Amino acid sequence: MSERRENRFEKAPRKVLAVLWGLIALVLCVGVFFVGKALRDEAKRGVERYIILRERRPSSDIPQRPSAELAGMADGLERKPYPFRVDADGYIMPSQVHEKPDLTVVFLGGSTTECMYMQEEERFPYLVGRFLEKSLGLKVNTLNGGAAGNNTLHCVLALQGKVLPRRPQAVVLMECVNDVNYQVFVGDYWAPHASRGIVFDKEYGPVKTFLIEHIMGRKAHEKIGSDEFAAQRGQKRTLDTAAMASAYRKNLELFVFLCRQHGITPVLMTQFNRFTEAPEANLLKQMQATRDDWGVDFAAYRAAYMALQDATRAVAAEQKVALIDLDRLVPKDKALMYDVVHVNPVGSALVAEIIARELPGILKAPRAQQ
Repeated sequence: MSERRENRFEKAPRKVLAVLWGLIALVLCVGVFFVGKALRDEAKRGVERYIILRERRPSSDIPQRPSAELAGMADGLERKPYPFRVDADGYIMPSQVHEKPDLTVVFLGGSTTECMYMQEEERFPYLVGRFLEKSLGLKVNTLNGGAAGNNTLHCVLALQGKVLPRRPQAVVLMECVNDVNYQVFVGDYWAPHASRGIVFDKEYGPVKTFLIEHIMGRKAHEKIGSDEFAAQRGQKRTLDTAAMASAYRKNLELFVFLCRQHGITPVLMTQFNRFTEAPEANLLKQMQATRDDWGVDFAAYRAAYMALQDATRAVAAEQKVALIDLDRLVPKDKALMYDVVHVNPVGSALVAEIIARELPGILKAPRAQQ
């Protein structure tokens, strides 16, 4: 038998191992180089920011159920799921009732316009359309662009981003309480906030987040938890109601200007509410956190809220804009609202009747030919 020939490793094991380890080291060095270059380039690239369009998630169908805490404090709010469908443009359904409407009206605002906790056909933006159809004999689409937490600056951004291209005949804006809340709880309209701010950093993975925080020295926005104002609680405030109303007025004036620039009729509404001088005990309980966490008692909060309502009236008068004064037209009654600012189905129907009565004169809408 012939003798087995030794392989190279057997002949020179140390040299082979040295070559192998050299190759591994070379690969590692190349890998470290390219990873380092990628991280350096990523750091140079900086942070991507964007302006948020606060709306309900388009093309979604997610029933909403009040929390136990909200249902426990509210007057007559049932803790059950309520239907909540949203169309492809972020309007609460039913929205496009008619493919080719004779009249389109868009409603902008916060949760008080959204009317989450009721049946779809009970929400006042939808009801206004049905009432107008009966009185005018026209095909009417009324689009509900409300989204919980929106203040007037969010509404102006929504107006520019998605309402103006639709060319509605009118846009109706009702907001107040969220403007007070944001200025009380957070600061001015541009103060950063995890869920209600205007400018946001793009969300990144753990590597980029590490770079942002430790190499770029930039603190990312706080994450949204179950309590969206947790980071601001305990910061005592002294309210400057004149400054708050002035900032609020600027948003209303911009809303009016943008509508008119695009041939759309702007309509301002004061907000229905139960902010009486002598509130019921249940309402004081609902407002307790504002006093405990920000040092703003009911009287001070109400004064700021009413200052913004008066600012709405002033802008309407100065700009010669139609005003529907729901603050004065809707009784401050728990039979109509389950808390300080949110209507129940009975209140929603009353609000719809008032708006449908006022809008034809504002729009000078013709009746359909019989």
